[in-house]
Amino acid sequence: MEEIKKFVAKNKKYIYVFLVVLCGIIMCFPLFNEKLDVFKDDGIQHVIRIEETKKAIKNGVSTKVFYDLYNGFGYSWDIFYGNFTSIIPSIISIIANVDSVNAFKIFIGIVIILSGLSMYFSTLILFDNKE
Repeated sequence: MEEIKKFVAKNKKYIYVFLVVLCGIIMCFPLFNEKLDVFKDDGIQHVIRIEETKKAIKNGVSTKVFYDLYNGFGYSWDIFYGNFTSIIPSIISIIANVDSVNAFKIFIGIVIILSGLSMYFSTLILFDNKE
């Protein structure tokens, strides 16, 4: 029992990080429910942006204007959203060989976990109490 207490005292920060990541993973379970409809509100726009960005990356063209949309006239999504929310899921879709919807869900899960870790480390800096 004494050894466990020493181990916990020595690795307390790592245990807390593990717990934050574990909570983030548990919070991501509903994302991968087949009944989750990501096509509500702006979800459909994000999926289209991911799909068009993936095409642009594969073809080696700029992602500023998506020329396939609106009968070849094109549309610039950067007016409303930054590239961050489409480039990373597009890369995930290409590397993991998944469709754009699942790449979007994976991206959301990564953001949830990273925001939990960001909150944990920010509170360590803001409050001197490290416990």
